[in-house]
Amino acid sequence: MKPANFALMAVLCISPTLSRAEQDWKKQNGPQAVFTAAIWTDNYARLVVECRSPAFLAPELAITLVPPSGGIEVNTAEIVATFTAGNETASVPMVKVGEGAADSAYRWTGVGAKGVALLRKVSAEATPGPLTVTLPGWSPISFKSSYNSLQAMEDVVIRCMPSVVRARRTAGEMTNIKALITLSDDANDKCRGGGVEDVMMACSERSEYSERLHALGICYGKSGEAGYQMQWHRCGSTSIR
Repeated sequence: MKPANFALMAVLCISPTLSRAEQDWKKQNGPQAVFTAAIWTDNYARLVVECRSPAFLAPELAITLVPPSGGIEVNTAEIVATFTAGNETASVPMVKVGEGAADSAYRWTGVGAKGVALLRKVSAEATPGPLTVTLPGWSPISFKSSYNSLQAMEDVVIRCMPSVVRARRTAGEMTNIKALITLSDDANDKCRGGGVEDVMMACSERSEYSERLHALGICYGKSGEAGYQMQWHRCGSTSIR
C-alpha cells in the first residue's frame, strides 16, 4: 500500500535575478530541476536554501543568508557561518553578495555529493528546531520550526543528494509504466521504514518516481477511496493528483 505522496513543503521567499554567467550556465547545461525553501525570523533574517539539479552535471546546493533588520552590519567580503542543530555542526565559508551593507547577503555554494553532505546531518537535526546560525559580528540567529519551514529546508537538501538525483534522472528517461511503478513501490517500502538508514531520502526517491508517473498520466488512488483500496491507474476525473 502506498501512502500519500511525499510533498516538498517549500516556500519561495525571494527570487534572485540570475547573473549573465548564471544564465549562460543554465543554457549550457540543459533543463534543470530547482527546489527552494526559505525560513525567517521575527526580525526578518532570512535563510534561503536552493537545490539546482541540471540534467547532466552534478547538483548544486546554495544557501543565502540575509542579515536581520537592525542587526550589526558586516562589511567583510567573506565570513564563516556556523550552522548548529541538535548535536550537529557545520561551518561553511560564505561570500558577500549585494552592493552595500544595508542590502547585502551572504551565500555559500556546494557542488556535488561532498558539498551536499556537509549540510545533510545538520538539516536532519534542524527539522524539530531550532537551527542556530553564528557569524562574526552578529548575535546568534535562531530559526525556529514554523509552518514546516525547517522541514522544507531538509527536503531541499535531500533533493540534491546523489541517490535522489539518480532517481530523478532515471525516472526522467523512463516511459515504461510498469517499471516505474515497481521502482516507486520499492522506494515506498523503504520510505515506510524498510530497513534503510535514511528514510527521508527514500521518501524523496519515491517522489521522483511518482512525479514521473503523474507526468505520464498515471495516478494513485481515487477520491473517496480508503488507503488499502488505492492503486496506480490511468488518470481520470476522480483521480487524486
